[in-house]
Amino acid sequence: GDAFLAGFLAAEARGADPDAALAAAIAAAAGHMTRSEP
Repeated sequence: GDAFLAGFLAAEARGADPDAALAAAIAAAAGHMTRSEP
């Protein structure tokens, strides 16, 4: 989703390792989905 893509691009922009950026984006997306649930 948008949160996943934004997190990945933000991490890459900071010069993070691509694998680390991907992991950070997954964690951010998972946290976003968790917060969205009732």
